[in-house]
Amino acid sequence: MNPASRQSVRGFSWEIGGMAAGLLLQLGYAAYTGRHVSPADFGSYAVALSLSFPVSAVTHGLAQLTLTSQRSVRIHPLSTVRLPLVSGLLLFAVSQALAPFWARLFDAPHLLELLRCLAFHGLLSPFAVVCTTLLRTRRENRAAALLELGGQALGLVAGAALLTAGWNPMGLAAMWPVANVVPAVGGALLLRSTAAPEDAELPANTRDSPPNRELRDCLQYAIVHVLTVCLAIWAASWALGAVGTGHYSRAYYFAAMLAGVLNSAIVRIAVPDLTRAEEDGSSFDRVLLDMLCLASALGALFLGMCGALGPVVLPLLLGSSWEISGSMVPWFMPGFATLLLCMVGYGADRVRNMMPWVFCVQRVVAAAVALVVAVSVALRSPQLLALSTAFATAAGHVIQLRRWHRDRVVNVPRLLHAYAVHLGIGLIVFLAGSMGGLLVDGPAAMAAVLCAILPVLLAAWVCRSFIPALQTSTARGPLGRAPSKAGFAASVVSGTAPRPEATGRGKQSERHL
Repeated sequence: MNPASRQSVRGFSWEIGGMAAGLLLQLGYAAYTGRHVSPADFGSYAVALSLSFPVSAVTHGLAQLTLTSQRSVRIHPLSTVRLPLVSGLLLFAVSQALAPFWARLFDAPHLLELLRCLAFHGLLSPFAVVCTTLLRTRRENRAAALLELGGQALGLVAGAALLTAGWNPMGLAAMWPVANVVPAVGGALLLRSTAAPEDAELPANTRDSPPNRELRDCLQYAIVHVLTVCLAIWAASWALGAVGTGHYSRAYYFAAMLAGVLNSAIVRIAVPDLTRAEEDGSSFDRVLLDMLCLASALGALFLGMCGALGPVVLPLLLGSSWEISGSMVPWFMPGFATLLLCMVGYGADRVRNMMPWVFCVQRVVAAAVALVVAVSVALRSPQLLALSTAFATAAGHVIQLRRWHRDRVVNVPRLLHAYAVHLGIGLIVFLAGSMGGLLVDGPAAMAAVLCAILPVLLAAWVCRSFIPALQTSTARGPLGRAPSKAGFAASVVSGTAPRPEATGRGKQSERHL
């Protein structure tokens, strides 16, 4: 393995380790808050968090801009953080001004106080996220992961302490601004003391600040994406009331907490790898195929295992009053599995400099979500509401596949074969685990689910030569290690060696830095 691949593997290991540790912290915090916060109060908190969508949109957009413009921001990182500082001040002012309006529009207890507290999250979040993203572009994954984990731990401890002191549900919202302090301060100090990578050369057209067009595109993408996600929470608040929203949002955040680990890991690895492949002009199609194959395998496994474990684990984690939330968890799993594929597709098209096409797909997804949400509100069906993401992202990914097939970016038939195999394994895992959970009640049900899933996973490992994701991993090695000719030819997903004329990129995909 060459030094670059070895460094990529180490960075990926730190990312996965940090997110796994953060997931354990969040699960412990969820267990604590489940016994101290009522469903109605948690419903108000979920609505307040969704109404902070400008914070999430701006933060997500700036992070994506930093990733896709990594060659330029590595050179002048301090000039790049001026934008998130100004953005944080504007977000704080706008959030405080809009808080009374949102409190009147949504009839939820403690909503005004929660929104004012979350405004401080908007003040710090853009700066903190951009600092850690800049560290990643400088290959300081270990420092970025530790800073994020330290901030998360500090925020969760502060939130739990406030809830214990009687600040209920304000402790839930106070966790966010406190968690941003460590990555913001620590990231800024490390950026001043860390040297840029030796291979970071200043492009001829690099500017001191990100181009306005690229910034506008990233922000537009993030705003539509976040609004699409928040629409279901708002619909739940209007259709189900505070208590129903609490149960719905508990199931949603439990599933999102687990899916976020996969999504962050895939996107943080896929976007830089695709960017390097696009600049090299030789292996973009192969990298995209392998990333989609990996995403489909992880998404299907996530769908099966978490769908079976959710109804058992969530009541054990949160307490006996949350059985309704546990029964809703499987309905969210298909949406997060297909969203993972759609997000990798968004990243690939952004790297190809096809932002108008990304917006077109986003509009289709948003329209599909709005349609399903409207039907679910009319029927007052939380199950259909939970499936809205699955229908919408599946439609968006189908459109992505049609465009890639036309542009000869990926081998779509091979990719669909991989999807079918992975989905079949995920469904078998889900059915086996669900049947195991029905055999016994109480804490022993989780052990029964795991025992029912284990034979399926063992059988999949025995038949690994027929599973596309494992074939690709064997042929290529971890994270971009060059494959052997025989192994590469044997890969079901990668197919034949990439051809420059088969990528379908042309002039429209030239990097715009």
